Amino acid sequence: MKIPSWLAVGAIVVTAFATLAVSRPAAADHRADAATNAAAAGTGRVRVVHMSPDAPPVDILVDGAAAAAGLTFKEASPYATLPAGTYGVAVTPAGLNDAVVLGAELPVAEQVDATVVAIGTLDALELLVLVDDNAVPSAGNAKVRFVHTSPDAPAVDIAVAGGPVLFPDVAFKQFAGYAELPPGAYDLEVRVAGTTTVALSLPGVTLTDGQIVTIFAAGLLGDGSLTAVPVAYPTAPSIAE
Repeated sequence: MKIPSWLAVGAIVVTAFATLAVSRPAAADHRADAATNAAAAGTGRVRVVHMSPDAPPVDILVDGAAAAAGLTFKEASPYATLPAGTYGVAVTPAGLNDAVVLGAELPVAEQVDATVVAIGTLDALELLVLVDDNAVPSAGNAKVRFVHTSPDAPAVDIAVAGGPVLFPDVAFKQFAGYAELPPGAYDLEVRVAGTTTVALSLPGVTLTDGQIVTIFAAGLLGDGSLTAVPVAYPTAPSIAE
């Protein structure tokens, strides 16, 4: 099987009360720019994903208003459409909106989709910001991104079982993508980077034509809870809905 090209890039991480910066994978620039033509002028979209393995359900506040309520580990919110600008984002235990455990400023760019990921253990909670490329994949392909959010797992390779590496040497807080793959069922492995040691087997990962998906490595290696969490993304035409 011919493996398409990929781009591995770092991501911006912030701790409490910092300014969130975002970066877009360079190889995806032309596709993402084309996708945003359908976006509502003057707005961007933001969604939140909870990948902190020991954190309780959380509420996400944007400028003091609830944007996501009771978000549990491994759960993703839908996109919220916001006017372009800078917003105060706060993470609180669900139902305890005065008990802010993490706060930051988030710039929302016009015609840009972004995902804010809560990562790390509760005593070292951080926010990771990803710019999403929701342009439709090329004909006959699905589009896949991989994000490493397991705080105690080493850098990993994502590979086809018994076959080639798709995403090499991705460390905690880093992501790799996007790769376009033909539809089908894939038996994948999460390997310790640069080795054949399998940390997690992912049999029967099914990709469909036109699908956009981000796979998060989540949980903890040390307690055996390491797992893969696929999160589906809408293609660009839905931006204008």
